[in-house]
Amino acid sequence: NIELHGIIVQAGIAGAAVRPVESPWPNFKIYTGDLQTEAGGLSRIKNKLKHIFCNIAPLASYAFLSKAAQQAIAAVLTTNYDLVIIDHMLAICNIQPSALLSLKHKVILIAHDVTPLYLLGTSRLNKNIVAKIFLFDDAFKSLVVESTLIKRAALTVFLSQWDEQWYSW
Repeated sequence: NIELHGIIVQAGIAGAAVRPVESPWPNFKIYTGDLQTEAGGLSRIKNKLKHIFCNIAPLASYAFLSKAAQQAIAAVLTTNYDLVIIDHMLAICNIQPSALLSLKHKVILIAHDVTPLYLLGTSRLNKNIVAKIFLFDDAFKSLVVESTLIKRAALTVFLSQWDEQWYSW
């Protein structure tokens, strides 16, 4: 008899979830990134700069940030669950890096999109020098986070052969 409990964090932008997800299981809670309730203007700029300089997660993960999800995940990580599944490294912004590295739980990572390469490509195409710098920084952070997660994971599920080949080093 297996009992599943989970937390799903979906990106939130402009007042609603980007792609609303309904929980397929009764013991799964869904959280939406706080961008839907965050004040705009200078407050948002300040929060994004704080995210860039104080968070190991790339800025691309900002839409997934959720205070409620962070609290729920922190509480769950203190329990005796057997397994933590992380679907896409952008959701990692809701887990403190120290908590992730000290997990007693086995971790399964679902890796897709080779985020660092995507961000490097976007950086190369962007003509704005400031945007290029931030995208390059995001690519580096993504590489560090994704590589660390892959090494830490008991199992990594790659969604394409290309993803698997990229990380086979």
